[in-house]
Amino acid sequence: MSELENKVEIEVVAMNNGWQSILLKLDETGIGFLASYVGDTPLSSLITLAAEIDIDIEDEEVPCKRHKEWYQEPGTLQIILECDGTVDEITIKKTNESIWEDDQGVIEVKDPYETYHFKVKHEAFKNAVIAEAIRILKEYGIRGYNENWNDGPDNFPVAALLQLLGNKANYDEDSETSTSSLEEEVNLLKSIL
Repeated sequence: MSELENKVEIEVVAMNNGWQSILLKLDETGIGFLASYVGDTPLSSLITLAAEIDIDIEDEEVPCKRHKEWYQEPGTLQIILECDGTVDEITIKKTNESIWEDDQGVIEVKDPYETYHFKVKHEAFKNAVIAEAIRILKEYGIRGYNENWNDGPDNFPVAALLQLLGNKANYDEDSETSTSSLEEEVNLLKSIL
């Protein structure tokens, strides 16, 4: 595991025809990945991961562990993110093999041929995800992002991005439903443009 990284950057390098290339920069180390339209895009995955970690931290379920897979056809990349509320440990496993599921339903990359480990400040990782999400939204828009990915499925995680930007949902225990303010959400989206 590398020492605690001070600078985190995420950059979508290319996005078209159902493929997304992304560059993850941690201090001076840059790692590039290409993922196919099978599954979530790397950027969507990172937005969702950061939001899920924030929920875990709010619920005081720390340390927490989350993961996503990106498919390369053939092969996979698995992003495993563990957080203690302050520091994220990011593990990236790359393989030409398919992923497999054990008896407990835990998905793991079998015999990875490359593995990267990084420790980053949680806020630095979260801010890098938000910055790239906003840049991509400004460049492509939500529908444009989806169209470039796989002929327009609803793929950009707007709710997860809103959560990272500070939008909160209200939970009513009596009716067991959550609500949020559409006006606040629209205003929050306007504020980043």
